[in-house]
Amino acid sequence: MALAKLAKINENSFWAIWEIKESLSQLLDLLYLSPSELHELVYTVHHPKKKLEWAAGRLALQTILDKFQVAQWEITKDSHGKPYLLNHEIQISLANSFPFATAIAHHTLPVGIDLEYPSEKLLRVCHKFLSQEESIMASDDLDLLCIFWCAKECVYKIHGRKMLSFKDHIFIKKVDISSKRLLVQVSTPSYQAFHELSIDQIRNFHIVYGC
Repeated sequence: MALAKLAKINENSFWAIWEIKESLSQLLDLLYLSPSELHELVYTVHHPKKKLEWAAGRLALQTILDKFQVAQWEITKDSHGKPYLLNHEIQISLANSFPFATAIAHHTLPVGIDLEYPSEKLLRVCHKFLSQEESIMASDDLDLLCIFWCAKECVYKIHGRKMLSFKDHIFIKKVDISSKRLLVQVSTPSYQAFHELSIDQIRNFHIVYGC
């Protein structure tokens, strides 16, 4: 069993990360799956590595749901592709970047989580997701660029993947690496919100999560 971390955020929320060391069959032996989810794995997830990430993410979530004393559950997706638990109020989010898969859950509030490795690609595409102010904040720091990307992806998931532009609607307002916190604003012509998110790291991979 390769559970790398299970952390309590508060009385209502946990997050977990799984390091993939098992074969797919070994992962599935540890996992409760509904018939529809097994069908999804077999017929819609094609790449072998993606199958491992798919199963490991659900194992990370399963360790959290065990804390919530939820024995049987099923993940489905809404019309925007956001995963949710069928017939449960618990809110969830999943992310993966091989060899890790991660999950977060809250009893009632929408949550988001993202996990990424700081690759050189971020330098080539950062103009597509950062405002001018954010570009100045991050400079050419790959770790900061990765954290900013994860934060925007996290907020995008919190809001249900609903027509938000990373560059035009989601803004990094403050980042404090020492306290592992950052503040993100969502701003559209009809809506304003702020999210205080948490930062973590496993090896060289950055994780951002919150609600």
